[in-house]
Amino acid sequence: FIKTYSNEEDTILDITCYNYLTGVRSIKLNRKYYGYEITPKTVKRVEEHLNEHNVEATIYCDDGCKMKQTPDNFADLVMTCPPYHQLEKYESVDGQLSDLKTYEEFLDMIEICGKNINRVLKPGGFCVWVCGDWREGGKFRSFHSDSIDLFEKAGLITHDIIIMKN
Repeated sequence: FIKTYSNEEDTILDITCYNYLTGVRSIKLNRKYYGYEITPKTVKRVEEHLNEHNVEATIYCDDGCKMKQTPDNFADLVMTCPPYHQLEKYESVDGQLSDLKTYEEFLDMIEICGKNINRVLKPGGFCVWVCGDWREGGKFRSFHSDSIDLFEKAGLITHDIIIMKN
């Protein structure tokens, strides 16, 4: 995705960077990398891994949905794999998406995220949102289509949908 949706010297913004590999790949492909991670413990782990790979990157211990540290028209590519509400459980901190009680509250935060993605993307930039759907209490959660609807409402334009078979 990094090679397809960005060019050398571009700025990559990862709004849930619990997986340090996006940072390593971005830097190795001659991009600038910035990441958000909401949990201090994970920030420390990510920074340790980046240092092991001699990768210089900026990691913010802050809410990646709100992107308070990031100015408007900053990133050429916003790329992430968000949590799947309560299907995946992460360290509890204020603002943690996996701590939200209802799917509707979760989607409210995804809507805020979409507005901020639109805000921080440079004109012509891309967002790669790697996500899947799931069942919760017998109900099908079509997270990919809910995300698209919220992002389009926020002003983003759907360029493509890529379906990967796991």
